[in-house]
Amino acid sequence: MTNTTLFSQSSSWSLALSEVFHWHAGQIRKNSGLPYVIHCIEVAHVIEQMGFNEHCVIAAMLHDTLEDTAMPADRIRLLFGGEVLEMVMGLSETKLNADGKKRPWIDRKRDHLRSLQKSSVSIRAIALADQWHNLRSVMTDWTEGDGSFWKVFNASPADFANYHDMRCRFCDHGEIELKSLVKSVQEFVRNLHERLENEYPEMHSQFRSEDWTS
Repeated sequence: MTNTTLFSQSSSWSLALSEVFHWHAGQIRKNSGLPYVIHCIEVAHVIEQMGFNEHCVIAAMLHDTLEDTAMPADRIRLLFGGEVLEMVMGLSETKLNADGKKRPWIDRKRDHLRSLQKSSVSIRAIALADQWHNLRSVMTDWTEGDGSFWKVFNASPADFANYHDMRCRFCDHGEIELKSLVKSVQEFVRNLHERLENEYPEMHSQFRSEDWTS
């Protein structure tokens, strides 16, 4: 296992931390209102604990910058190199179409799942760490019986849960180094499905199986 102080002492780690504080400044997490940068640090910490190299840890720190901020791709290449940029690009959804309009949620997620399925183990590890922290946050922030909780999301609760189920499956190629993280994500997904079934027994998915494969 990687020494947990190794990357925190490196100049690249410090620079990556400075960059996410700058580019995610003012952004907050859904429902909790916590600074978004906390999520970036948590995901990077998981990847560091799993023993991945510094490039992977830095990519984990920066994983949402291209998708959710105005940080230029060239800046990532200049500061951290092409390997880090390639990983961050592989973790980024294409949110806008050619006309600059936001793409439908199902289209974005379907394309991203296909991309993740063909990605390297490093990219899929970061995707799983990101998913783990997102699901942990959702389960922690969810106020029981408060239906307004789900209004901040871009999909229905059922579709949200189905997406996370498929995302974990697409990222799991059976690698031993991902086994523990996959198991943790699967447990969160099971808990999410169970709670939704208990609290919203009449809930249905908007999207069908073929919507995810078309």
